[in-house]
Amino acid sequence: MKHLILMNGICVWHEPFENKYSSNLEYYIVRNRLILCAWYGSGYGLKTVIRQMLSFCLREITYYRYKNVDLYLRGVRDFLKGPRWLMRQDAEALNQELIQAGYQAQDPDKLDMGFSYPVYEASREDYGQGSSRKKRILTLNGLLLPARGDNIAPMASVRGVHFYRRRRVMNYEITSNRAFITERSVPQTMQSLYKVLRTIIVVIGNYEKANKAYQMEGKRLMTLKFWKRYLNIK
Repeated sequence: MKHLILMNGICVWHEPFENKYSSNLEYYIVRNRLILCAWYGSGYGLKTVIRQMLSFCLREITYYRYKNVDLYLRGVRDFLKGPRWLMRQDAEALNQELIQAGYQAQDPDKLDMGFSYPVYEASREDYGQGSSRKKRILTLNGLLLPARGDNIAPMASVRGVHFYRRRRVMNYEITSNRAFITERSVPQTMQSLYKVLRTIIVVIGNYEKANKAYQMEGKRLMTLKFWKRYLNIK
């Protein structure tokens, strides 16, 4: 940042980010991070990318958020397509498609799982004292064990213990009174793991090429000329 402007007395208040959870953001977070790191993150290499992919996807699989895994992997694959692909996209159409591909939060009364505030409150205060962390890790957070019962957990601040050996979990956001349900599925777990491994292979073969493309051609995304043309501004 060459020019930093400090404006005394001007402040911005906004809702906490945990109150604004949206599945489709997982796509943008990883895709845009990869682009920014191609420009500025000289130490952000292939091993780091793969490690972060595995960390995020394994976590979301244990949360039964299989759609989030798909969105994240799509963000990685779209980065690999390079800056020319990105410049040709209709951003609004893409965003609507991503929204539909993610989890749709709605009124809990419309879901086929009853909401209980005491269960939700107990879940918020559950830090896993009832099950050992080592056991959760060795059993993929209970995925290798029989399921028992449902649970209700905070949408944006969930922990693995909220999903341990659960059949279904209502992901609830208290401020907006909205929720969506994620359900344990062994077939979907296996599919997601296969997608992760397949994407890792693609990343290994194409990451450096995409990185260089953003370093060379991607800088056009920073120019006023590009944005005037893209937004049709005369």
